[in-house]
Amino acid sequence: MLSLASGQFLPFHERNGPPKDNLMCPTFCQSNHYIDRCCACDSQPTWVVNKSVPIRNIYVEYISVVNSAIIVNVTDRTPSSFDSVVHISGRLEYFPENVCDFPHLVTVDFSENRIHHISNISCLSQIDSLKLKGNKLKFILNTTFINLNNLRVLDVSHNLIRGMDPNVFNLANIHIYKMDFSENIFDTFDITNIIPENPLYCEMNFNHSIFGKFTNKQNYRLNPNTTYGSGKVLLSYNTFPDIPINVLMEHHPEDYPLISKVFQHGKFVMDQTPIVCDCHMGLLLTLYKVISDIEKRFIANQNISNDFCQAPPAMTNYSLFSVINDRSLLHKLVCDVKVRCPKGCNCTEQPSKNRLKVDCQSSNLASLPKVMPESFLPIQLYLANNSISHLEDRDYLKHVSFIDLSNNPVTTLTKAAVGSLGTSTHVLFKEHKLEGLPDTIRLLDPDQFEFGEASIPCDCENTWIGDWKRYKGDNLSINPLWCQTPKGVVAAHIVTEEFLQCNGTVNPTLVSILGSITGFAVFTIISVLIAVNFKFEILLLKRQMVGAKKPRSWIHDIYLSFDDENDDVRLFVLNILRPFLLEKEYKVYTPCLDTAAGKRKRTEIQHVLFPVCSCRSSREQ
Repeated sequence: MLSLASGQFLPFHERNGPPKDNLMCPTFCQSNHYIDRCCACDSQPTWVVNKSVPIRNIYVEYISVVNSAIIVNVTDRTPSSFDSVVHISGRLEYFPENVCDFPHLVTVDFSENRIHHISNISCLSQIDSLKLKGNKLKFILNTTFINLNNLRVLDVSHNLIRGMDPNVFNLANIHIYKMDFSENIFDTFDITNIIPENPLYCEMNFNHSIFGKFTNKQNYRLNPNTTYGSGKVLLSYNTFPDIPINVLMEHHPEDYPLISKVFQHGKFVMDQTPIVCDCHMGLLLTLYKVISDIEKRFIANQNISNDFCQAPPAMTNYSLFSVINDRSLLHKLVCDVKVRCPKGCNCTEQPSKNRLKVDCQSSNLASLPKVMPESFLPIQLYLANNSISHLEDRDYLKHVSFIDLSNNPVTTLTKAAVGSLGTSTHVLFKEHKLEGLPDTIRLLDPDQFEFGEASIPCDCENTWIGDWKRYKGDNLSINPLWCQTPKGVVAAHIVTEEFLQCNGTVNPTLVSILGSITGFAVFTIISVLIAVNFKFEILLLKRQMVGAKKPRSWIHDIYLSFDDENDDVRLFVLNILRPFLLEKEYKVYTPCLDTAAGKRKRTEIQHVLFPVCSCRSSREQ
């Protein structure tokens, strides 16, 4: 155990994080419920607690007129485990070139110089304190503090820092206990750097630094197995539209119950920071039920009785105390949404009523709006007093919890539109002109719909409407559906086939189908009978209409083949048959008479018969 005038110290080893060498924690922290946090705030390095531990002072030496410099040891040549370099109000523009030649550096103070970039200093693994106040730094990379596990104090206040990479502290896996980023000019600030994972820290100072908005570029969300926010985050004298915890919860409101669990003893201090009392605060107050915890954690140290909301205009007369504690004011915490809000409509996010209200009443709309603003809140769509006649499908319908189509000449509901509606969507159709209902509506509860006093046609083709209302609806009298029937206008739940006397009536659709089939059959039978009994007349009629075919022209019509060696046969053919055929004007070829003298009889016969065989062959093909 070591002691200072102010008390006694023990070696400190953080339980959940990278070990820090040569760090001592005061003994009074042993009685603190949050021992590690107490040590993070009050610990001291060994060379401060124990004056007998030597620390060597080294110096900066400029080696050119362009402000290049190196670190030198000009006085003390004795070996030392710890080195310290202090060079304040100089003209350094960069870290000294040989800084990595001094791996035992534990203290670096280059305040009030001109440094605009932190070079690679991962070689300084023993560094305990890094002070760069009053330089010209503009940006912090998420690799800047890699390997600096012993870094305890960081001061980059009074610089020109406009931004930081996301996860600067998470990626480096370091726990810097005291960080000062005050008096900078951040125009955006990522939420990962203000609520880092598993950090042990005492204080993060961002006073007079943030003049833009918080972002969540990595879609960062709370992990139920991790702790956050062990110390104070100072956000006083800043200007930003939303408190950090709301940005973290914006896309994951279901994580709100985790806040009390993971933020065990940290707090945000926002003195003299204008608070915007809009839907973002409304969401926090609506979901976060422990009001005293909100005051303790997220607007700590602020005199909420005397401070008033800075915006929107409707809330500027309300004190933070009244907004936080008066639950009746929750409905006033709203945001006017302009992006993607349909023309002629007013879009308002209202967390207290769990809705994005889109008011398009009396806006001369002839159809549903094409787009809706993006919001994690359910959409309530007010479309009364327009000229909408068709309920068409839209991508956003699955996010709609309420639609008012009263006083619209709605005649049809498309199957796709009804299919997109959720089982909890409530729809008003008062003063409609519906010509029927799509059968997909049977999948929903009839009590989701209010049809008013206007009726719909009901007949034997849609008696399912009565069944739907009768068997799935609970409020038959409070929320009736009226049917126009041959017996007059009646409540839909009493419409049945018996009521409409459908049992003795032929279904008109079925009659139409059967009539078509019967007509076709009769026509077919009559056509067949006519064709059978009047086929010749039909052929004659066809010849008159089409015309007779012209006979083909041949060189010879008849070829007479006979045994010309037989006298009786030859005499019959030449004296009786051939003259008879010639008299009938047939062209007769008789081999013994028509074969040219000097030609072979067989060759001549083939020549005569070839055209006849060719034609016949072509016809057969």
